Amino acid sequence: RRSSDLGIITFSMFAPVGIVVCMIFVAVGARLGDKIRDSRAAKKAKMEKAEGDRKFEGKDIPDNQPILLTGGIMRNYQLEGYEWMSTLWENGINGILADEMGLGKTVQTVALFCHMYEMGVRGPFMVVAPLSTVPNWCNEFKRFAPKVPCILYHGSQAEREVLREKLEDVTTCEELDGKEMMNVVVTSYEIAMNDRASFQHIMWRYIVVDEGHRLKNMNCRLIKELKLYHSANRLLLTGTPLQNNLSELWSLLNFLLPEIFDDLRVFESWFCAKDMHEDEDERKRVLAQEQQSSILTTLHQILTPFLLRRVKTDVDLEIPPKKEVLVYCPLTVRQNLLGLLVVLLHELLEDRKSVV
Repeated sequence: RRSSDLGIITFSMFAPVGIVVCMIFVAVGARLGDKIRDSRAAKKAKMEKAEGDRKFEGKDIPDNQPILLTGGIMRNYQLEGYEWMSTLWENGINGILADEMGLGKTVQTVALFCHMYEMGVRGPFMVVAPLSTVPNWCNEFKRFAPKVPCILYHGSQAEREVLREKLEDVTTCEELDGKEMMNVVVTSYEIAMNDRASFQHIMWRYIVVDEGHRLKNMNCRLIKELKLYHSANRLLLTGTPLQNNLSELWSLLNFLLPEIFDDLRVFESWFCAKDMHEDEDERKRVLAQEQQSSILTTLHQILTPFLLRRVKTDVDLEIPPKKEVLVYCPLTVRQNLLGLLVVLLHELLEDRKSVV
């Protein structure tokens, strides 16, 4: 589903921010389709049937945790985040999960894919991440959702050609009454750019971009290549707070919702800030407005439907308070001797300099 299917009118037709915000909220509040409601009812019935049997290390798994996510127990705020993302998907809206680092954005994304499989969406799905985190993504899928087929798409050109033959593979899942499941493809930024020609013909049900703030530069190659991919939905993950730079913010929103945020000049005109970075008087005027919270309030209103951010102080991590223990470590005999020799050598060198 695309946002245009919900009857959204392109926002470039409206300069007043109030109309824009109202239209966004109307889109997010669109009613669910009959197919999704039926799938949810079937999923609920299946969970009720299995109630009492779902345990992890002797502890009950929450009823609203996806059936395929069996490798752990999600915390309450993680369940809320996954349900928020599933609501966006059901309404054809893309979004940004901007939880602080360490709150489990990865496991929430895994839960979202599990939910979509359970709703009858067989995939395929793609995760694009920095090279250093790609193996961790695959490990998290194996750990939390071992039944979900996941491919690490990396290696030499010949190795990737072999992996591409597996993209169309379909497996069935007994836990989901034989529903079909296609692969979750995990790859790096570089490979996603280099192999775009091989991927762009595929209709990806979801494309997730980890460290999504990398797309804030509208002229970077990564965002240009990813825009050429065909996908039903997109999700950005970032632990970095979004800045109030309008062009960078628009770049992210344009990637997520190009039908809505299609013109940077119109977006800037909502705030009368198009000359903010070039004109000193304009910068002073905008700063004065920021002190009155006018621009910031408007930005928050626009972002509210699309962005979810929690920090560690806002959630209950259910861990004991941090303890700091200071341990004083005296030098060994050898370390003391070496230290004295360094001091003596330094003094000798200084004495020789003074004599010269």
